[in-house]
Amino acid sequence: MDDSSRRGALAALIAVSLVAASSPASPASVAASSRAACVPTDIHGGAPPKWTAAAFSDSSPGFKLPYALASHAAAAAFFWAPTLRAGHPTNPTNKVLWIVRYPRNGQPLRILARSGASPARTVHMSFPPDSSPGQIYPSYVDLPTPGCWRLTLRWDTRVASLIIDVHPAGTTAASARSRPPEPLPRLSGPALATPTHIFIVASNNGVDPVVVNVDRQTTRAVPGLGVRSSYTTPWGPRVELVRATAGGAVALVSRQPCQRCVLSQAEFLVGTDGSVRRIAKLPRIAVGATGTIETSPVLGQPAIWLLRWPHAGPCSLRRVPGSGRAVHVPCGTIAAQTQAGLWIGAVIVNPLTGRTVARSAVPPGDGAALYPLWGTLALENRGLAPGGSLGTQFGHLSLVNLIGGERRALVWPSYFGNVIRVVPEPGGPLVAVDFGSPAYPGPAQAEDIWILNTTTATFTHLPGYPAQVDIKASNVVWTNDRRLVIVAHGGGRAVVAIWKPGQATLPLRTVPGRLGYNAFIPITG
Repeated sequence: MDDSSRRGALAALIAVSLVAASSPASPASVAASSRAACVPTDIHGGAPPKWTAAAFSDSSPGFKLPYALASHAAAAAFFWAPTLRAGHPTNPTNKVLWIVRYPRNGQPLRILARSGASPARTVHMSFPPDSSPGQIYPSYVDLPTPGCWRLTLRWDTRVASLIIDVHPAGTTAASARSRPPEPLPRLSGPALATPTHIFIVASNNGVDPVVVNVDRQTTRAVPGLGVRSSYTTPWGPRVELVRATAGGAVALVSRQPCQRCVLSQAEFLVGTDGSVRRIAKLPRIAVGATGTIETSPVLGQPAIWLLRWPHAGPCSLRRVPGSGRAVHVPCGTIAAQTQAGLWIGAVIVNPLTGRTVARSAVPPGDGAALYPLWGTLALENRGLAPGGSLGTQFGHLSLVNLIGGERRALVWPSYFGNVIRVVPEPGGPLVAVDFGSPAYPGPAQAEDIWILNTTTATFTHLPGYPAQVDIKASNVVWTNDRRLVIVAHGGGRAVVAIWKPGQATLPLRTVPGRLGYNAFIPITG
């Protein structure tokens, strides 16, 4: 997978100057480096390395953070603020998510930070191994003085290092957009008093599947899937919620006891009462020998597309369940299936024949993010421009036709500079675009949802936003009858809100809090 490395201008815009170090440097060389200023290394702005996938799962699709790799790519640092600032800054904080490539075996991450200007000045930090999913260590990297600092990372038996450039306290960037209050209020609106007849099939980071009755505000476990109620190990049963269909929600359950063990998968139909019925069994996969496996929902059907991307030879695609044979297709990451076909990398193919229908006229490089909408239409977020909440960069939004390359520029509507998720209405012109900030003010987070009308190329602000929301414990999904369902976890509670196009308010009611709702499917019953 392409790291989408961004040199030069992007490194200056992100303003987090890092240089990977494969071996410790002498204090004199570090001090000299500081006096000459930090030399920026590659700042990665695209898809993160595949070995970080467990940490992101499906909890925040489309949400990309700038990151840097420590020596030998043994660990990755994901930066939630555009600059690291000296002292203990707020709004944003110096939040850094560390993902280590190799097992931590229950050991903490210990960091020794050494000042380049004064090598005798050191700061010791330690972060416990109590976060999930994946091998992650959330942290705040607060250092007392600006300048170059070398960070030496130690966990289990591993050692890696990198150098960061800490900026003076108070470094900010102005925004032309109206600044929301601090702290933001939690999501609010009138009481959702009328029956919705909606059930939510939910999971959190691939575990703890439940069915929530929105009208009764109750939950029911789904033991029939055989998935744990808590995250304990990277290996074991995981559930991926696929789509709503007649009779319930389709869920894909994967079982892999160890890293090199055979992967077995099956599809189940989950009913509103928590009942489970297996509807398909997928071929067993020897992961180490097979290469990469990609899956994507089949448009409008309770099935998935299974793409096998081997270490050598052509890629193949088949529908599961289905009696058809696998067809050869171009190798690449599946984006989504729309009316135009199945997006695989930069091409759109007929998934039944494997024939290429069209090649994208919009190259995905240069750090651009493309979000599939409907047909051949996509939302593009390309490039960065200064602005946003205390230095967050804004992208350039456009509606693009992937076939002809026609582009309609859009005005970035939100104060916040991150696109959290893009949720197109099934078969309609509306798109819920969720902007936000992971630290406003830290440790609180913010979301700001706008509705994009792709016919008029205009945004409308969703009532109740912006609001204080825990990004990775919340989500937004359209129902098949064109209702937007939001489960927002934040401010000490969880609420479900339901909005219909044209509605001037956002009615809501509380739902059981759980650990979060980063994946859910609304079904009616």
